[in-house]
Amino acid sequence: FEIGVANEPDLRAALHSDEEWIATLLASTSNSRSAKEDVLLLKGESAQCFLDVAQDVSRCLQTYYAYLRAWRLIGKLSKLRNLFPSSFFITGITGRERHPSFAGGFADIYRASY
Repeated sequence: FEIGVANEPDLRAALHSDEEWIATLLASTSNSRSAKEDVLLLKGESAQCFLDVAQDVSRCLQTYYAYLRAWRLIGKLSKLRNLFPSSFFITGITGRERHPSFAGGFADIYRASY
């Protein structure tokens, strides 16, 4: 199903505006003790949604300090709920070889298809 609006300038402008607004909310949330406490109470799908959105819009934050505070909050929630932003995972991998092509101190590299 395709609606044919991928390159629509008005849609892109609206998405950009929404991302900036959400980034502003993330910055104010990560700057407020009570808001951070509320975020850390999130569980399950709500926590996963917060992690995904926060990770996605963190690149829109205006200052490096706001970026650090946001990622500190993402890290705390991730650790507390044992969850990670969905973008940390590669899905759709098929045909992975049994043994790594290269092995090293920090990672093993497998050949596969995506």
